[in-house]
Amino acid sequence: MEPAKLPPSKRMAPAPPVPAKAKPAPVLVSNVGQASGPPWSTEVPAVPRPEERLALEDLKAEVRSLHILVDLMRVQHLRDLEDMRLEICQERAKRQALQAEIERVKKVLPC
Repeated sequence: MEPAKLPPSKRMAPAPPVPAKAKPAPVLVSNVGQASGPPWSTEVPAVPRPEERLALEDLKAEVRSLHILVDLMRVQHLRDLEDMRLEICQERAKRQALQAEIERVKKVLPC
């Protein structure tokens, strides 16, 4: 299909020109203070150093406390939802009672 016949949303803009003497920027890599392996690795070193062990224990404790916090928030959210459901039911009952009262008044009053 020719580009001219495509709708404007489907047309591709031409790529910008690349300079002839463009050099890639140098990448600086520092391994100081890093564990071996890629940063996204989930493997734990076999024998962590004492400071790493403390940091790991701190992180585990923080994860446990966050799990507890999320559970508490979930329970509170479920309570709030139940309260809202109850309130909606009560409002519905009030509205139905008012509607019945309006119908009763309409029948009594001549129009």
